[in-house]
Amino acid sequence: MADHKKQHYVPKFYLKSFSKHDKKKTINLINIESGRIIENVSIANQCYEDYFYGNDLKIEKALGLIETRVAMLFSEIIDQKKLPEYLSSTHFEICIYIILQHTRTLMAKIEMEDSLRKILNHIIETHIKYKYPEEDINNIKNSFSINFNNTPKLIIKSTFPIHLLLSNLKTHLVVNATHKEFITSDNPVFTYNSYLVKNKSIDSSGLSYSGLQIFIPLAGSVLLCLYDDKIYKYGSKNGSITYIDKVSDVDMFNKIQFINCLHNIYCGEKFSVSEFTKHLALRKTYKSRNKFIINEEEINNDSIQQLIETIKKDVDIDFETSFIKIRSKPKKVPIKERKLELRDAELTMHVTKFTEQIRKGKYNILEFTKYLKDLNNAVSNYHWLSS
Repeated sequence: MADHKKQHYVPKFYLKSFSKHDKKKTINLINIESGRIIENVSIANQCYEDYFYGNDLKIEKALGLIETRVAMLFSEIIDQKKLPEYLSSTHFEICIYIILQHTRTLMAKIEMEDSLRKILNHIIETHIKYKYPEEDINNIKNSFSINFNNTPKLIIKSTFPIHLLLSNLKTHLVVNATHKEFITSDNPVFTYNSYLVKNKSIDSSGLSYSGLQIFIPLAGSVLLCLYDDKIYKYGSKNGSITYIDKVSDVDMFNKIQFINCLHNIYCGEKFSVSEFTKHLALRKTYKSRNKFIINEEEINNDSIQQLIETIKKDVDIDFETSFIKIRSKPKKVPIKERKLELRDAELTMHVTKFTEQIRKGKYNILEFTKYLKDLNNAVSNYHWLSS
């Protein structure tokens, strides 16, 4: 078991693509809090915690199998500068890896535990104020201790089916033809919604909504995008690859890695911390996005009912590149009239119900096609899932 003690939340194969070392064992690191630049740190000692996914090793070994396959896939994409066919099995493997990488990091763990802690504290406080005198409330609250075990395992199990929601996003490859490299971080998957973010009356960071964009660098020279092609146009007409020669484009993608990371940035070439200091205020705002919506309490006999929602507030980071444009029809819609809409309401409904069935033990996470067939409908609409 000791061989699997060191469990990485950003896999070694991924960081190796940013290494300049011949044997791909080291990488350059920028620690955001200290401002330190450390050259040639061991990749094996980055982005891990002991038994991060639990000591039963089930999640760790399952992730290892996925990583072995995706490592080969990403290597081919980087070397050949070519993406797999849309809706092919390889396309789905990309979607699976991205949703797992998005939810498996230390950042995801911290955010989930922070949200649960605030919700549970509110529930405790709401409950005891009806049961005990006001002067005793603080002492009672302080007597509670909330601990979490295996949060990453729970997040992965609950969010794995969500990769199906990414299946209707198109993929686009960005090849860096400048002298400056893409960087990555300990939280490398960045989600955004350029179309809706300027409408301050809504929050649009959900993975099922129109206008979603996802970015992950694959190497210093290659970056992968997933996007809603009904809203955006990426690159030239019908093209799936864009070669960029503007340093400003590279700086924009590096900026989002800086504001999205937890502690560390990783890169092959030398970077100066001063390049990112102008984004410190934006990074601080981006780190405090959790928004709690607490609805009015309803008291029925001895029970207290209250709906508590947690969402992420959108932060406008002025994301703009030379090759990403909003299509003419959605662009004509005034910003204040742009609405939060599902990309595919039926697919979203099925994924939600399928996830509920998994929790009840009726299906495993790989049986979405079986779930659709058991319904005796919907298969014709999603025939590509049964291929």
